[in-house]
Amino acid sequence: MTAQRLLIVEDDPALGQMLTLQFEDAGLLAACAQRCAEGLRRIQSSPVDLLLLDQQLPDGRGMDLIAPALELDPELPIVMMTGQHDLELAIEAIQLP
Repeated sequence: MTAQRLLIVEDDPALGQMLTLQFEDAGLLAACAQRCAEGLRRIQSSPVDLLLLDQQLPDGRGMDLIAPALELDPELPIVMMTGQHDLELAIEAIQLP
């Protein structure tokens, strides 16, 4: 069985490293990008099985990666994470394709 490939898009280097190590300990192949542009390049160049997106990134919003990621793989599971308590943001994320 092939290990699942996870891409974490998180701008906090410490949190990104901690998540990467935790998922690797669980048997996944994990990588971390710190910007939207880097995350998009990675999903375009190498398929992933799961995408974990922070909402607030230095060059945009994590939600901006959802449409291009789903265009490449319509069945791609995507998990959004944020430290913000914003109901409208949650609704917007849920309503995306």
